[in-house]
Amino acid sequence: MALFTRKSATPQKQRREIPEGFVLPAKTQWSYTPRLLENGFGSGITGIVLTGTELAPRVNLHHDGNDAEMEIGARDGGLEMGFGHFSGSFLSLALGMPEDGVRGLGRNDLVRIALHSRAAEPFKAYARLNLAYGPNTEQIVRMIDIGTDESFAEFDIFYSEFDPQRASDAWIDLIFNEPSGRRFTLSDVVILRRVRASL
Repeated sequence: MALFTRKSATPQKQRREIPEGFVLPAKTQWSYTPRLLENGFGSGITGIVLTGTELAPRVNLHHDGNDAEMEIGARDGGLEMGFGHFSGSFLSLALGMPEDGVRGLGRNDLVRIALHSRAAEPFKAYARLNLAYGPNTEQIVRMIDIGTDESFAEFDIFYSEFDPQRASDAWIDLIFNEPSGRRFTLSDVVILRRVRASL
């Protein structure tokens, strides 16, 4: 998944985290699975949820609604989210990449987010890769299907202005526009890096 732009005197073992049922694509060099139920929100919360709320390690909820009514709980081993009245224009789940994933990013990498998700009425959302380097943040946006069981979005860093030598943070936002009335379950999420094909 990554062609490293920085060499290390001591080779480091690359992280491989993948839930059962996922198959890593060829040339994957790093993968990570967010622990969606680790903070206990899977036990169930109902009501107004503030923007910036941490749902799990490196998983934060952001929105611009003043009265964001939600139901969040565990269902069939996944994180179920339901939205009632919502006056804002967007809601997003920010999925942070661990430090070792950020440190290995290079210009010849593809970053992919892969989902297992379910919904009574599948819909499309935005997946946005954010790459922070120095005072700048590069953003790459793709569409992704929610509720179609398996789906993914992939980001090609080669065509961005990202400077790997100055990398400080990276995360992927799943952005849901007009979330009112929607309900879906994320059973698994995988973020991975793999090497892009040579031109």
